[in-house]
Amino acid sequence: MRFASRPSFLVLRAWSVLGAWFLVRAAWPVRQVQEPGIKSRGRHIAAAAVLLLAVVRPVAAHHSFSAEFDATKSVTLEGEVVMMEWVNPHSWLHIDVKKPDGSVERWKIEGGSPSVLLRLGWDRNSVPAGTRVTVVGFQAKDGSLRASSRELRFPDGRKMDLGGSGSSTIDQKK
Repeated sequence: MRFASRPSFLVLRAWSVLGAWFLVRAAWPVRQVQEPGIKSRGRHIAAAAVLLLAVVRPVAAHHSFSAEFDATKSVTLEGEVVMMEWVNPHSWLHIDVKKPDGSVERWKIEGGSPSVLLRLGWDRNSVPAGTRVTVVGFQAKDGSLRASSRELRFPDGRKMDLGGSGSSTIDQKK
């Protein structure tokens, strides 16, 4: 479900580029067959700006916590860090969780954006591969092995916030 919207994002991106071209074209001085004037150019600029805003606005839209995760499906996962993806709009912590039968499941834990993590005191070496962690979060509504983080605990007792939409910092800000 997360990647299904990728083609529509590319279409919206193409429209925003096209809108920007119209904005530049409308502002650029050109020969006019009809009577030249500020009114005509101003209307073109205004129309291009409205078009650009109408197209770019959906690109800036973002999913809410409740669109992807279920606040009633709390999960506590103990596992080993495989890798940390520092990507926008969300970081992803990949952990291998051993099930009681001995098999291993790879979970993806959604965190905040890289800029949010940096503000929370993270750096790229905060959770190296192989680190044992316990993650408390909320499972994806579709039942996949994805969760929104609430808290990250280390064996030595330290706790870190992944800055995700299910994060405990949200409770502290209220």
